[in-house]
Amino acid sequence: MSNKKIILLIVISFITLARAETQLPPSTHKTRSNSSLQPSTKKIPAPKISTPEIYASPGSTINIQGQGFIKNFPQGHILRFSSPENNLSFRGRIISSTSNLLTLEAPLGIGFGDYSSRIRLKSRYLKSDLSAESVTLKLRPPAPQKPQQIFQVASDPLEIPELFKNLNKLEINQADNLKPGINTLKFSYRVNGFLSLPSETLSFFYLPRESTKPELEIASTLPLRSYALNTREPKQDVSDITQIQIDSPLVSHYYLSSPRNPNYLLTTISLKPVYISAVKATTPEYVLIKNRDTKNYDLSTCTLADDLKVRYVFGNNFILKAGDEFRIEGTLSLNDDGDTVTVTCPNLLIDKFAYKNIDSLGFGILTLP
Repeated sequence: MSNKKIILLIVISFITLARAETQLPPSTHKTRSNSSLQPSTKKIPAPKISTPEIYASPGSTINIQGQGFIKNFPQGHILRFSSPENNLSFRGRIISSTSNLLTLEAPLGIGFGDYSSRIRLKSRYLKSDLSAESVTLKLRPPAPQKPQQIFQVASDPLEIPELFKNLNKLEINQADNLKPGINTLKFSYRVNGFLSLPSETLSFFYLPRESTKPELEIASTLPLRSYALNTREPKQDVSDITQIQIDSPLVSHYYLSSPRNPNYLLTTISLKPVYISAVKATTPEYVLIKNRDTKNYDLSTCTLADDLKVRYVFGNNFILKAGDEFRIEGTLSLNDDGDTVTVTCPNLLIDKFAYKNIDSLGFGILTLP
């Protein structure tokens, strides 16, 4: 057979096959549309922001408060913040969430500045509109460690920086206007013009001499308990930082230390060697007389009296030895609602104990002068 005939037969075979295929019935198999493989996305309301400004540092966690957030929103979701002023931006990664709080992480290495974002929650299944409110993240240098405080009292505003050690380049951020009494302050520093986040709060006493007076409460051997600013101000309890210098059992010096006044508001207390230490006004009634000196005292012919009359006379050659206490009872007639007990040695008042009330055990509560 010649080559021309062979070629002709092959062409005819292809034409016949093509005609047969065109006459086959259409396939009944339906291919699934790609759209049926995609999950549906639910539209949710835009979140509302209640913290329009947040101060933080690079690498720290950021808490955004608001409403309409989603509990356990997929971790790793990204919020984009941008700074139009310096043409910078960063992406913050959500690390946890509740219905009213988003916590995300600001990456390290971000430049300081103000970054804004309007929040949209978006995942495979959920999508919200952008929040109407934007949140501005003010990235600042991290807070410094609080400096070492070496004094607790300032007598003058100029002393305030001297209360602390090694401030270096720290700046004082006073929490409020300086006022007599307890004040608080914080510290910051600057990097390229940006003020850092503030340090922990420190407190100190501002006690100006012209408006402060020592208030002495004679109670046993610890008379100085507080300093009163004036009659209209509450007492400032500085007993924990009051310095005490004891010269003898009867003489003590009390003072505060400020940077420029090591013996500020120095007060010297001279205690009576023999004094009334207790008055028991309920049955059994008694009065305690104590000698807190290091030497003996002769109380011969001395008397003890109340508001009405003498109730007891010390005998001849009565010696109250150093550190001893003497109890008087049996001849007393004390009033529960107040009385005054005195010890007098011929024409010399040794001590007086006045009370207007008694405690739960029946002891008179000393009325301070």
